Amino acid sequence: MSGWNTVFSVIVSVIEIGVLWFIIYKTALLIKRTKSVVLVNGILAFIVIGVIAKVANFEVLSWIFDSVVNYSLIILVILFRDEIRDLLIHVGSIRIVASKKEEKKVYAHDIKELLEALDYLSSTKTGAIIVFERNIPLGNYIDTGVPINSLISKDKVISIFSKSSSLHDGALIIRGRKMVAAACILPIGVLPPEFTEKKIGKKLGTRHRAAYGISRETDAIAIVVSEETGKISLCLDFYFDYDVDLEVIEDVLEKYFEEFGR
Repeated sequence: MSGWNTVFSVIVSVIEIGVLWFIIYKTALLIKRTKSVVLVNGILAFIVIGVIAKVANFEVLSWIFDSVVNYSLIILVILFRDEIRDLLIHVGSIRIVASKKEEKKVYAHDIKELLEALDYLSSTKTGAIIVFERNIPLGNYIDTGVPINSLISKDKVISIFSKSSSLHDGALIIRGRKMVAAACILPIGVLPPEFTEKKIGKKLGTRHRAAYGISRETDAIAIVVSEETGKISLCLDFYFDYDVDLEVIEDVLEKYFEEFGR
């Protein structure tokens, strides 16, 4: 029996380590390249000051440190309420078991709708920017827009970016298989040096800079349709490609939905 107890203890330990690793990994993704990293740095600095106060027997500083620690859970919930909400949404939507064949049938329709919408927007030179959330939650940017919470639809995408629509100026954010918000405000990024040349620089406006900005601040995918030229651009993983074919967009969308379509 002692042998079985040892095996059982090892299994429990492995599970505990796995759960702990998962929590740490998701938390790291949450704070990576977002405003939360500033708060984390502040917390670490506070801990260092608290340790020094304890070692040096600074009574007032030690009392303040102990008081804050006693209410640390409440303080952390207040400081990170938006991030915690996004993390819970992300974890809650993780797929446990799914057939690859079934998945492809489901998101093939979404890809078709998006490609047809992009083709129409490009042919009519209708400016648009569509952002796809990946590992890093985009809750802060979603909150700046108008809630949509709709399944992906060609007609809805075209309607959102129609020049007569009040939502056409901002970004449409997609989470998994849902369009969650439109008219979202994104950070404006500084384009790479090769795009500041006269030939290309004049063709790239605020939408392109916003797409590059969100791809630098997070790991999101951004697709832009130029209002000036109708050309489609792609931003992901610090990569900016101007004037890409729909075949390239299709490949990117297939990989996105394989991992995040839910």
